[in-house]
Amino acid sequence: MLVLAFLALGVPLGFLLLGVVSALGWIGIALFVVAGVVLATAFTQMAVTLPAAALEKPISFGEAWEASIDDFWQVLLLVVLVGGLQYAADWISTQLVFVPVLGFAVPLLFSAFLAMLNVSILTTLYGHFVEERPID
Repeated sequence: MLVLAFLALGVPLGFLLLGVVSALGWIGIALFVVAGVVLATAFTQMAVTLPAAALEKPISFGEAWEASIDDFWQVLLLVVLVGGLQYAADWISTQLVFVPVLGFAVPLLFSAFLAMLNVSILTTLYGHFVEERPID
């Protein structure tokens, strides 16, 4: 449901932004990146519905948004940092693509690490936003 909601919003917005990018050049690219980061932040705020469903305590998108809206800038920083880590892992994996063993093993290890990191982040955000547990 979460993916469908963001596809319904993201696809038309993506086409609109692609038109802006082609019309404005570098400024359009900057706007496209900013819009992507804002959408990723909103997606992350709504994604706390996933651990809630796993714990059989489902919450609505509205409840997830209300629980996390006060921490928008912190979630945005988290999205930027994790996105940078993902970009670095992809860059390293791309550089090693032609090395026989490393070209296979390193991307696999990075993927496993990033998957566990993202699950940990989602469960931490759920605990902090929904269950109101302090992070420190």
